[in-house]
Amino acid sequence: MGVTHRIPLLTKKAHHRLKKKRIHVHMKPVINRLNAHGEILCSLQSEVQSIFLSQSAEAKEIGAVKVELPNMRSLHNFVIVVSTQFAYVSTLIVPPRTCSEASS
Repeated sequence: MGVTHRIPLLTKKAHHRLKKKRIHVHMKPVINRLNAHGEILCSLQSEVQSIFLSQSAEAKEIGAVKVELPNMRSLHNFVIVVSTQFAYVSTLIVPPRTCSEASS
């Protein structure tokens, strides 16, 4: 019998019931933090939307420039042709004589 007294018992009761613990959470700080996160998300969404709008406006402007670029190239070619013809015609035109040149 001396041996059984030396074995330690794990629990004093054979069947031990666990008590359910009530967790008490203060909801006001949680709600305040969620509201702050909501405000941050709304401002972030607004910023992203404005970025998308500005990018779409810039894309439209770039598209308009791409459409006008061939017209500008043809206009540039037209100006080159006209200036070349003007230079040629100006060499053919005889300048009028002045009175001093006519008397000599």
